[in-house]
This record gives sequence, C-alpha cells and structure tokens, in this order.
Amino acid sequence: MNKIISAALLISLWNCSEKREITRVEEGQANVVVNTYFDAYKKKDFEDQFTFTSKIDFKRKIAIETLLELGDQFYITKDSFAQIESDQFLESNAYFKPIKEKPVGLGFQEIGIVEDELSTVKDTMINDNEYLVVTYKNPVEIKKFQIKLTDTVYDFSFSKNIEKKFEGRIENVQVYNKKEDIFMTIYIDYSKSIDKNEEEIIDFNKFVKHEK
Repeated sequence: MNKIISAALLISLWNCSEKREITRVEEGQANVVVNTYFDAYKKKDFEDQFTFTSKIDFKRKIAIETLLELGDQFYITKDSFAQIESDQFLESNAYFKPIKEKPVGLGFQEIGIVEDELSTVKDTMINDNEYLVVTYKNPVEIKKFQIKLTDTVYDFSFSKNIEKKFEGRIENVQVYNKKEDIFMTIYIDYSKSIDKNEEEIIDFNKFVKHEK
C-alpha cells in the first residue's frame, strides 16, 4: 500500500509568481483526492482502482499533511519532513529526513519543465471561470494540467513552475505513465481556512524553533 500511495504526485510549496499584482494566500487548507487506475490501457474499464485523500493545512511555508484513510500525519518544510506521532511533536532536526524519502502520501518536490514537451494549450470555460488546459508530454508520461486563470495564488501549489508560466492555479491534473500503464486523476480544492489543531502544531513548533 505504501508504494501505491507514494506514487501520487510531485507537489511544490511556495508559489512565488510575481508577473502581475496578485493576492497571496499564506495560510489555508487544500483537500486532494487521488484516483489511481492500474493496467489502464490494457483493461480500458478502469475497474482496478485505488483512491486516497490527503488534507494539507499550511501556514507560513509550513504544511501538515493528513492521510485521511491511514491517519498518518507529516510535518513538511521546504525540503524535509517528519512524521507526527504525538501532540507534543517538537521541531528538532533529529526527527527530520529529506523530502524525497517520504514513504507515503503526496511527494513534495517541484515538477521540472522542458519547453519542447509542452505540446498543447487550450482555452476553456467551466462554471464561468476561465481555464487553460496544458498537455505536457515526454517519452515516459503524459500530464494534463487544468489551470484556473486567477490573481489569487496559494503558498501550496501543484507546481510553481507551471503556475508561474501560465499565471494561474492548478486545480486538476491527469497523469498517464506509459511504462507502468497507470492513469491518475488528481483533484484539489482550496480553502482559506485552516484546522485549529494543525495550526497550533505549526505555531508551537515555530515558537520552539525560535526559542532554541
């Protein structure tokens, strides 16, 4: 199960697009639903499916991820993470590991861009909101990003590279891995609210770090 969950998506914190005047939301919540379909091309019926949901509470460039099915929680900084195992979690370097070693949930690393692989850009309207649909292809996989054109951006982001280039917010991603024959759909729903318990953990650990 760990392998399945960790296959989800590479995510990035710290969206910093400044091409135009924008409203930056530095704290809030993102609910992510990931559907994974195995043998997608061979079977074509999408019956072999696995779904998991991840709740991200973020504040001041710190995020707490809660895996709703498993109950696991992770404290995430820009390039490291630690698993939260009690309410008395303290920010200590002894607990932290490089972000690339995170075993389950969402991956928190930037998605690189090769300009030649951005093959399609389309305009579309959904519920009176303007979106760009960008298809990103390489020999291994195909990614399709649904980008809402908006001047409101969050410190939590699917890919700051993509959002900066197209001046919008990614809200939906489809990924097909040709080699593994795995198709994934990823949906994200943003909110400017943050759960009180997760906010207290972030504030407390920031205070502890400052006092040391």
